[in-house]
Order: sequence, then structure tokens, then C-alpha cells
Amino acid sequence: MVVSNLNELSLKEVSQLIQSGTVQPRELVSDCIARIELCEEELNAFTTFDPGHIYDQLTEVERQGNKSALFGVPVGIKDIMETAGMRTTMGSKIYRDYVPQRDAVCVSMLKTASALVAGKTETTEFAFFSPGRTRNPHALDHTPGGSSMGSAAAVSKMMIPLALGTQTAGSVIRPAAYCGVTGYKASHGSFSLAGVCGFAQSLDTLGFFVRKVEDLTTVRHTLSGAPAEILPLSGRIRVALVKTPHWEMADASQQQLIEDVCRHLQGHQIEISEIEVGPSDGALTQAQITIMGYEGCRSLSAEYAKFPHLLSDQIKVLIEQGQHTTHAAYLEAIKLGNIWQKKMRSVFKDYDVLITPSAPGEAPRGLDSTGNPIFNRVWTLLKVPCIHLPVASGLNGLPIGVQLIGAFDQDDYLIRAAHHIQEILAEFEFVPN
Repeated sequence: MVVSNLNELSLKEVSQLIQSGTVQPRELVSDCIARIELCEEELNAFTTFDPGHIYDQLTEVERQGNKSALFGVPVGIKDIMETAGMRTTMGSKIYRDYVPQRDAVCVSMLKTASALVAGKTETTEFAFFSPGRTRNPHALDHTPGGSSMGSAAAVSKMMIPLALGTQTAGSVIRPAAYCGVTGYKASHGSFSLAGVCGFAQSLDTLGFFVRKVEDLTTVRHTLSGAPAEILPLSGRIRVALVKTPHWEMADASQQQLIEDVCRHLQGHQIEISEIEVGPSDGALTQAQITIMGYEGCRSLSAEYAKFPHLLSDQIKVLIEQGQHTTHAAYLEAIKLGNIWQKKMRSVFKDYDVLITPSAPGEAPRGLDSTGNPIFNRVWTLLKVPCIHLPVASGLNGLPIGVQLIGAFDQDDYLIRAAHHIQEILAEFEFVPN
């Protein structure tokens, strides 16, 4: 059996082909490298990319013979995650030549499973908002989102089937939305962040970019021992639409998509309701901003003290604002987040999944901004798992989709529900007004 363009297959598909012996990892690696070399010059998805290093890793895993589900699969690693012997720049001039001696825990676990580090993917400076070099694969003059911009773009452009990212505000879900790939932010604390550049420990969370929801089971099984297959659902899925206090910030086609998707799901035996979560004045969003600024300021205090001339103006503004945030204001923000984390338990007694925008709309034109995380901040604050499903195209022909949210630490159920919904939406047709 001859299979061409292995780089275009989903993680699950290519893993099954390798496990069955239908294709060899070397064929996948060759196709991925060829695709990267073809597209990288204009896309700038990678900060560090060395084909020779990928082949060296492949030779070693072939010798070891550990044929796990990720055997020989090239994975993009966000460039805030330490990689032994490979530059980890944090997107900063300060660390442009920093080469760690050990791997971040998540990278080490991937290597133990015989996955290959395809390279370091572009990130914004310290995973904040100062843009990196990456362009949107669907329109090069539009932002790919941030901060996990390179990871989302690389998966979208069919360079690799899997890439790692992190989210502190909207750094997984937003680039997944703008680049049109499936993105997953785990429940806070689900995966170790040891060896990952920290920004705000109360918020920082690991995430993945893949082509299909079913791919997430392969990664989660490797990193946490979660079920390797998507188990069937029993009973109807109870979905609640949450427009949030920021609904009017979503453009008309994004609003229409959410409402049309809900109507379509209702026609497929899924219960749809509409509810409100959080204060109507956006206090939860402001709490996330307060926590992110306060903790981010302190995380970067050494860099600010020693190398202010090497920091972007955006980072310096964040640090200076954080310095003026009182400890009392920070504690109030933490308290509000804790209150609503507990209230969410009651919400998820009545509903299984929440649906809301992933972003205000299509990726904005221009590369001087990474877009607005307004529809992500609250869910990161509440520490719940989130999945972006790419669904359709907006008025400008760029990807738009929906964000699905599950109960804290119920990631497996969310993945099962999202997989079911993704299958239903495969036949959904959207025409923006």
C-alpha cells in the first residue's frame, strides 16, 4: 500500500499506519521535513529547525524499538519549553542563545514515548502579546494569533500532525481559531509545567494543536495515562450557550455561526439551553487580567532589573502596571476566581458542555497584534478544559469556529463530547449573512 503526503494525515491516522507497519516513521519524517522546507520561508512557524537533528532522533528511536502510539512522530515544541541541547529562546532577545541541559517534563515524556522533536515553534515574547514572526497560513498578512503562534500555524500548514502550546489568557484557543485547527487547553494543573517558562502560575496551562479531536486521546494517554480511545457517550449531551458579557465584541458572522451551530446540534438529539456565567459586568475577565499582570510582573522581575533594554515596550508596560497592582487587589481577584470555580460545579450539574466563541471572529489583518483573547480569559481563570473546533469560514474566507468548555478535571468527557459534536458538524454548511 502506497500512502502519499503523510504529513497531511491526522495524528491518529498516521499513528495507526505506523503501528500496523503500513508505513515507516522515516517516510513520515521525510514528508514533514519536505513540507517544512517548502513553506517555512514565508510562514516562519519555527524558531529552530534542524532536519539532521530530527533524523538523529529517529535513528535512536528505531534502535530502541519502543513502538508506542507516538513512535517516530515529529512534534512541534513551543519555544518556552526547555529542550536539552536545543535553543530555547522564550521569544526573547535575552535568551536568544540559551541552550538548556535538560528537557521540560512534557518534552521528556514525549521523547520517552519515542516521539521526535521537530523543532522549536515560534512564540511571542515570554508568551505574552508582543508578536513573533509567524504569519497566518490562510492569509500571510493576517495574524496567526498568539502566543502559541508557531505551533498552530505548523499544524495548520500540514508541517506536523501535533504541536504543544500553553495558555495563560487565550494562547491555545485563539491561535487554533485563527489558524483553523483543533486546539485543546487542559484543566489547570493536569500536566506538569516543570521546565516551561512560567508567566502566571495561577493561569499557565499546557495545550495541544491537532487536526481532529480524536488525536487528543493519543497525546493525553502518553502524557497522563488517560484512555487511549474515545469511549462512547451514554445519553444526550446537554449543551449551554454562554454568550458572556462580551458577546457584542464578536463580529456578526461569529455570532451567526454560534447560533446556527446550536440550531444544527438541536436537530441531532443534543439539548441546547442558554445561560449566563459570571457577573454581567465582566468582573471575571478583569480578575484574570489582574492576576496575569501581578504574577507576570514578578515572574519577569529579574529580566526587567538586568536587561530592560532587551525587553519590548509591551512587556515593560505589563511589568510596570503589575508593579502598581496592590497585593489586596490581587487577592480579591484570586478570591473571585475561587468563588466562581466552585459555582461552576453547580453549572455542570445541569449541563455537560458550554459553547461560546473562541475568538471575536476571523484573524485580524496585520502582524503587529495577536488579536483579542476576550473570549478566553474567563475560562483560563476558572481552570476548566477548553477545545476549539474549526467549523467554517467567515466573510473574508478565513477560519472561524466554536469553543467547547467542560467541567474542571473532566477533560475526558469533554473530549468525548467534542468528538461527537465534531462528527455532527462535518455535515454542517454555513453561509455568513
